[in-house]
Amino acid sequence: MKGKGLLISKNGIAYIIILLLVNMMFPAVHGDTNFAYAEEMNGAASLTTSSSVSIEDFENGANLYASSARANAVTLTMSGRPGPVRNGYQSGALAYDFTGTLGTSAAYINFKDADGSAGRTLEGSPQKLGMWVYGDGNNHWLRAQLQDASGKKTTTDFTGSGGLSWTGWKYVTASVPAGMQQPIKLTQIYIVETNDNNKNGGILYFDRLSAFYTDLSMYALDFRGLTPMKSGDSMQAKVYGTSSGSTEPIEVTGGVIYASSDPTIATIDESGLVKALQPGTTTISATAANAPQALFTLTVTAETPMPRSIELSAPGTLAVGDSDTVKVFAAYPSNSEPIEIVSGVSYLSSNPEVAAIDMTGKLKAMKDGEAVITASFGGQTSNYTLTVKKPVPILQKIELAEMKAMNVGQTQQAKVSATYSLMNEPVDVTGSSTYKSSNPDVARVDSNGTVTALKVGATRITASYGGKYSDKMLVVNQPTAMPKRELRAAWIASVENIDWPKKGVVTPEEQKRDFAKMLDELQALGMNAVIVQVKPTADAFYPSNYGPWSEWLTGVQGKNPGYDPLAFMVEEAHKRNLEFHAWFNPYRVSMQDQIDKLVAEHPARQHPDWVLAYGGRLLYNPGIPAVKDFVIGSVLEVVKNYDIDGVHMDDYFYPYPAAGVDFPDEDTYRQYGGGFDNKADWRRNNVNGLVQQLSSAIHREKSYVKFGISPFGIWRNKADDPTGSDTNGLRNYDDLYADTRTWIQQGWLDYIVPQIYWNFGYSPAAYEKLIDWWTKETQGKNVHLYIGQAPYRIGSADPTWQKPDELPNQLVFNRNFETIRGSMFFSAKDLLANPLGFGNRLKQDLYPYRALIPAMPWLDAQAPTAPVLQAAVRQEGGVELTWEGGGSRDEAYYVVYRFEGKEVPGLEHPEAIVASVRKAGNAAVQKIVDPVAADGKTYTYVVTASDRLHNESAASNKITVANEKDRKAPVTTATLEGEQRNGWFISDVTLKLTAIDEQSGVERTEYSLNGGSQWQLYRDPLLISKEGSHTVSFRSTDKAGNTELLQSVVVSIDKTPPVIQWTGAGEYTVDQRVLVVCTATDTVSGVVYSSCGRPLIDQPGYNLPLGTGTVTATAQDQAGHTTVTTATYTVRVTYGSLGNVTRQLVTGPGGHGVVNSLVKKLEHKQIDAYIHEVSALQGKKIPAELGDLLIRLAQALN
Repeated sequence: MKGKGLLISKNGIAYIIILLLVNMMFPAVHGDTNFAYAEEMNGAASLTTSSSVSIEDFENGANLYASSARANAVTLTMSGRPGPVRNGYQSGALAYDFTGTLGTSAAYINFKDADGSAGRTLEGSPQKLGMWVYGDGNNHWLRAQLQDASGKKTTTDFTGSGGLSWTGWKYVTASVPAGMQQPIKLTQIYIVETNDNNKNGGILYFDRLSAFYTDLSMYALDFRGLTPMKSGDSMQAKVYGTSSGSTEPIEVTGGVIYASSDPTIATIDESGLVKALQPGTTTISATAANAPQALFTLTVTAETPMPRSIELSAPGTLAVGDSDTVKVFAAYPSNSEPIEIVSGVSYLSSNPEVAAIDMTGKLKAMKDGEAVITASFGGQTSNYTLTVKKPVPILQKIELAEMKAMNVGQTQQAKVSATYSLMNEPVDVTGSSTYKSSNPDVARVDSNGTVTALKVGATRITASYGGKYSDKMLVVNQPTAMPKRELRAAWIASVENIDWPKKGVVTPEEQKRDFAKMLDELQALGMNAVIVQVKPTADAFYPSNYGPWSEWLTGVQGKNPGYDPLAFMVEEAHKRNLEFHAWFNPYRVSMQDQIDKLVAEHPARQHPDWVLAYGGRLLYNPGIPAVKDFVIGSVLEVVKNYDIDGVHMDDYFYPYPAAGVDFPDEDTYRQYGGGFDNKADWRRNNVNGLVQQLSSAIHREKSYVKFGISPFGIWRNKADDPTGSDTNGLRNYDDLYADTRTWIQQGWLDYIVPQIYWNFGYSPAAYEKLIDWWTKETQGKNVHLYIGQAPYRIGSADPTWQKPDELPNQLVFNRNFETIRGSMFFSAKDLLANPLGFGNRLKQDLYPYRALIPAMPWLDAQAPTAPVLQAAVRQEGGVELTWEGGGSRDEAYYVVYRFEGKEVPGLEHPEAIVASVRKAGNAAVQKIVDPVAADGKTYTYVVTASDRLHNESAASNKITVANEKDRKAPVTTATLEGEQRNGWFISDVTLKLTAIDEQSGVERTEYSLNGGSQWQLYRDPLLISKEGSHTVSFRSTDKAGNTELLQSVVVSIDKTPPVIQWTGAGEYTVDQRVLVVCTATDTVSGVVYSSCGRPLIDQPGYNLPLGTGTVTATAQDQAGHTTVTTATYTVRVTYGSLGNVTRQLVTGPGGHGVVNSLVKKLEHKQIDAYIHEVSALQGKKIPAELGDLLIRLAQALN
């Protein structure tokens, strides 16, 4: 539907380039290096490979000639060295002079075949063209024109507009459009200049033009370092590759495979070393991945080969301090092209003080003057005169800074900077420049560069300084408020899967997902309507009696996609309250021209007499009455069966003309054209009849369904009709037979959308001039004027469209005109790609508020009854609004307004529109939540009802609400259940959390058992059974998002009494000390009382009763658990232990003898004697009490 180039029309599928000149189309009118060329000439066998073919070597120019458009002079000559030559002996020098001309200028190199016929026939079907171009830095546009077998001419670009900006050599490529019918001819290579302020002169050099047939990473491989050789000599070859954009070939150091076609003559090893073996000729080749093969015809002779001449390639002028290199090329009898000599050359300067040259040929300019530079090689000598000048800064260019759009009455200061050679930074020359406004009625500029905006329009501000010019377009607007009503629509093209469905996405689920996502994103950009292509090529996006299922749905024409895409799309659009316009291409049958490729049941196959092939496509013949009826029926099928809001057609009625080929309907004209003096009037009548009858049929079927067309942007040029637009391009009336003026004047359309896809100031078709024409043409008519805008051009190669303000300026400019009711954008994918931030500009600056679609009172002027607003209540997430419709049968949607404060100042405030809500079925009561109401504000709400044609009711009653936001966090209480003693639970514990929020309500309660590192959602009471102290953290969040500070509760559980452990409870003899102790422990709550604080028994065994004794210990923990436990010990007497006691206790004077006597008796177990002796000594040498003890112990041994 749209395309690229000078004048682009919408095609919905492919891009058709229309060149705007007087006759609608353009009339077919230093330093170099020469490597051994891959294609030897002059009778040598062809050495080309299948990946590339030479088109032109620019050696003799026999089948080339120059022509021009709006130029003072253009010449083409073959130029030799020392001037720029890339390969061979000569290059093509195209000299041009556009100085002072107005309008689009061009200089052409025209190609002929060997037989003199126009155009150079290309072998097969190349993918690209490539050539070396020596640029002059004049910023023109380099293009080529191709012609296919049908005569259709197509342009392709080597650069974008202004892109020929370099100086010196550069390798450039251009793509050959796919699908061109063979044989293809190259008719022209040319430069174009559309900017009147860049009309200059210069010389461009062209060399080595080739065609390429595969995808290549390098477009040429060339040998360097090879010359004819003498038997027995060796020579190192190197290979250099040329890529697109190269300024010099780059050495290829890896992945090269070398070969010699006759190794008996010469060999070449894997490093490129060539050894000459015997006289003869061989072909040396080099192959690298994804590049044409490099070939060199090597001649080996018995004697040293000598050149017949040498040539120099060198600069004629240098500035002091500059350096450059002299290159030497030798012509050998055995080779058709000169060969660069890289070693063995002797150089001499006649005046080294002026210019010095070293042994490698490097020049150094020393001081101003002249020097003769001489080179010698192989017995040949060549020289030239070099002029050295003093370095002087030279003005290269000036740049006028971008001019921001202005409102009437505003001023703006122009800023101009100059760029000089030898200077690192631009120089401000604002005060020294002169200025001019192309339209001083719109804005004037004074001598200081101060610009004053005077009235709505566009003007070109030009600055000049030092013979250089720079200009910028300036747009002047009238300050306007943001409109409440404005159509904002996106075209969604389905043909060739431009926008939707995506290519290869064929499942219903994926297609539905992608379409819904696209609608959401378009609505977020401010769109309120979509124009969806439902019948792109005589096939359908719905089950149809007028065509098969579209191939763009499944990849296969006629295949059922598994759902009804049109029904789905309409429903999804209406869910979002977007208008849905069904877009039809009435006559296009197929994007190719073979009818047998259509499915058998296709109507075109059933009625082949309806079908014509033209321009590589199949079309229904508009001149056949049955075709018109068929097209009308196919549209009405959708109008009847689907809930669409509009029927839309674009610019495709009669097809865009293929150059030199008329649409083949002569037989049809003879059959049906009676009563018409010429075919053109008959064709226009065919289209007019379709438009008129279709309009009537649509409105008879459903009066609310709109009918609109989006034609090419020019009705007629002033040159054709004084009432036409001030343009110079292809015409609807004369070339497409679409009489848009008649459609408007007769009221056949509800809206018209001229595709004005050009920029402000574009000389063939300036945006501002076309806006002026269309607004006047539709003024006072029952038709809405929308403008077709071109986001697809943003960021393209055209420098104008690389400026982010171009399209935003157009949208703002449109609002100066009441007649313009909105815009349509081609296409959805380009909008959503946000080129140069345009999507952001829409959301933030251009479409910051919602807009309603303008009403069409000629279709319906009756508004619905106002609804009743029942409630506006602050709820979680915003203010909930409830209303009841007014009961009108045609209520389609509602508009909700929110005003700050307690008053309603009026409905003409787009910033007050909260939402436009589609009516939900037949429900009387509707609800929405306004989520963006600011907290703490007081708002007043009203609601209106609209019908499908956007007639809006009066406002409902108003309701004022104080929007108090919940700022208070919930409060959570923890409850513990279980048996408790002394602050400790002695049973399992149940923890219950209860949260309260009196405003928005509790959203969730969470708890954590690890200090808040991990949180778990609280759902049911927690049972805690593990002993110990547990800290449970908890918090709650309300529905307003308030979260309380972290709370916690400690749960202490001890279900186990203390533990007492005994030490020393065992058997003792009387001579041992009896020590019985206990230890009380409690690992949970801890011991608070214990009798184990000291030893329970700590005495000598002889002091204790003999036999078994018992001790008791008691302990109690913090939780109140008590443990009481006993332990036993035993004391006994033995002869030995009694002896030890005797020794221990019997002391004093004479005691030693007594002890010995007593112990002896025990040793002999004489207990009675022992007792007798103790008794005898008792009270004398043995104290009485001790005597009783010893006797008691001894008696225990009996």
